[in-house]
This record gives sequence, C-alpha cells and structure tokens, in this order.
Amino acid sequence: MELQAFVDQLARAVKRPITLEDAAGRLLAYSAHEEPVDAVRMETLLRKGASVTTLEVLRQRGVYQSIDASDGVAKVPPIPEIGFTGRSCVAIRVADRVLGYLWVLDSDSPLSKTALEALLRARQTLAQELSKIGSFLLMRQEQIDQLLGDMLGRERADSGYLDRRAKAFGWRPLSPMQVMVVRPAGTDAAQGTDHVSVLSRVEDLFVRYAPSCLKGVMAGDVVAVLSGDEVRTSSELSAAIVARFDKGERSVSVGVGTSCTDLSQLRRSYLQSSAAISLGRRYAAGDRRYDYSTVAPYELLSCLQSCRKAGSYCREQVERVIAYDGLKDGSLFETLEVFLDYYGHRKAAAEKLNIHPNTLDYRIRKAKEIMGLDLEDPNTRLVVHVWVKALAAKTRASVAGEDLGGGDGGGQPGPGGGNGG
Repeated sequence: MELQAFVDQLARAVKRPITLEDAAGRLLAYSAHEEPVDAVRMETLLRKGASVTTLEVLRQRGVYQSIDASDGVAKVPPIPEIGFTGRSCVAIRVADRVLGYLWVLDSDSPLSKTALEALLRARQTLAQELSKIGSFLLMRQEQIDQLLGDMLGRERADSGYLDRRAKAFGWRPLSPMQVMVVRPAGTDAAQGTDHVSVLSRVEDLFVRYAPSCLKGVMAGDVVAVLSGDEVRTSSELSAAIVARFDKGERSVSVGVGTSCTDLSQLRRSYLQSSAAISLGRRYAAGDRRYDYSTVAPYELLSCLQSCRKAGSYCREQVERVIAYDGLKDGSLFETLEVFLDYYGHRKAAAEKLNIHPNTLDYRIRKAKEIMGLDLEDPNTRLVVHVWVKALAAKTRASVAGEDLGGGDGGGQPGPGGGNGG
C-alpha cells in the first residue's frame, strides 16, 4: 500500500487535513491543506517531522500519554505558545506497541460520526502497514547491530574487511569518526535492559544532529558512530540526549571517545567512550556528559585509592579534611577540590560552588589549618591536588552508600584492553 495515496483518500473522506507520523515523530505522509497552516504543521512539513522542542512540549504536557491511553480518537487541546492548534489524534498500535500517530486538524465543527468511523477503520489498515515497515526496520536494525559488533567488538589490524562490510551495508563514513555511548543510569553495560526504549526516545535527536550516523545496541548500551561533520555536533547531541531524560523517571550518561580516521580505530574510540562514563560517574560530578579526553587523567589516579605506601606524604593530611567533614557535616573537601581545580581564579571557584568568595577564603583557611600544609608551595599543592582527586571518588561513593569495587563500574573493558579503571 502507498501511504501517501491512502492518507490523501482518508483526508477527502473526513474533510480535514491529516498528518501521519511514526512513533518518533517523523513524517510518513500528509494531505493537502487549503486553509492557513499553524506553526507546528508548517515545521513538521518542512522538517519532515516535528522539532525536538515541539516533541518535548507534547511529552511534558502528557499529550502522547493521553493519546496512547485512548481506545478511540483523542482530542488534543491547543498549545498557543508553540503555535499548536487543536487536533484529534489516533494512536496506531499493534498489541501494546504504538507504531505511529494519525493527526487530524480540528475546525469549528466537530468530526462527524462518519469521519470518526473512517479514522478508526484507517487505524486498522495503517497498523498492518506500519507493522510490515516496522518488521523491515527491525531486520535492518539487527544488521546494523551486527555491523557495530564487527567494528567495535573485536580488534582488527586490517581495516579492509571493515571497509567492505560498511560498503556492503551502504554506509560510507567520512573522516574523522567518533563513537558515542548512551547508558541508562544505574545499569552496567552488560546488564542493561532499557536500551531499546532509550534508543527509541532519542531517535529524533540523532536524526537532527547526526542523520547519517550508524547507531544501534551493543552490550546493553546505545552506541553510535558519528562521522564527518557529525563529529562537530557531538557536544550538542550529548547535551540534548541528557536533557531529554532530565525530567523523566531515569537519567542517562553519555560518553564520547577520541576521534579517529580509520575504521580499525573505532574499537579504541568505543572503549574510550565506555570508560569515560565509568570514570566520569566516579570522579567527575557534573551533567552526565563525559569526554574521554577530559576524564582520562582520572584513570591514572584510580590506582591511588588503595595505595598506602605513600600515605606519609600528604595523603593523611587530606584524609583529615574528609574526617572533619564527616564529623561536622561540612563541605571543606569539596571546596578544597574546586579551589585547587581553579587555583588562581578565586571568583570562578566560588561561582562553581555557588558561594561567596569570602566563604571560599574561610573554608580554605580552615582546610589549611586542618592539614597543616602550605598550598603556596607548588610541590605540596601538586601532591595535595593528586590525593584530593584520587580520594574524591571514595568520598562521593561513601556519601551515596555505593561500593566502588575494583572494576570500572561499567562492565566494559577499559581503553587499554583490560578492565578499565
């Protein structure tokens, strides 16, 4: 069946403009529209799908939840702030799985009984058709996952095989290339069970920022290989993915590896991106976006957590600050870490901690008093900074009631080939 012809015929039957979208908000077919077009329909037609902003507003307003819960034709009220006029919508589903949405623009008069019946009949026909399309896409996704497994799952000295595999699949990456990993919070890569829904929920973001990337699921992670100009969008893409889950029931972490120029180097970038999440979760408090080039130094420090041989040189002094915070429920250790990170930039450090510079000064004086060390001495300052970073993960884990253990926390081998961390 030709979807466009079917939608045109249905629009004539119900005498309203119609848009058919898949479950990710991508445009599949649309009818003609003689009347003025609202902003959302215009953007959907021009972009071949609703914008990220529009989709997020609809999710936040509970629009999709309401439509999905309806057995018939759901009424969706206007949302003037985004230029969304009233609509009726039918969820196209097979069993409990939503495959797409049939949107009908409202007018001054309600839909007739005949029009409502026509929409519900169309739902059955479209469910069969979208199910066929979905089966094809599922088979193709399985092929993509196999290709990702070949490229990222094992060491290959000869890139010729990978070049042939990529060309046979029809994927022609450009240099540079970079691997991105998206991992739901609280899961190990090898134990993740929510990767399919995560991939579905961020599908539109990949379409927007990296439409040609190779993306799929590997070892429980959502994995994407960006290439060419897409690599420059990795920061924006990772920020958008994290933000997508900020207001939901669970969060995700995103890691990116270093860029490379050859397919045989992609495994290294993959291992780095996975390790970036593991290291970032331990050491780098922030917005859950981790670039391996930024967090890699922490890997050098991780072995110091259990090291006692050098305890006579500054470690014990730093541990006094941690003990003091434990007794007083204080923030001296956190302040000391940020102070050293921003050393020489007092106002920037205070701003990072969201405190007044005078409060920063007081805390640092107290920390120096507890340690009995002179941070103006560059050698002492260096060693104290190293110990602060090395002990930071243990301190944060203790506060959160976690057990860091001895692995990398992500179930993935480290970038050097062993168990990273």
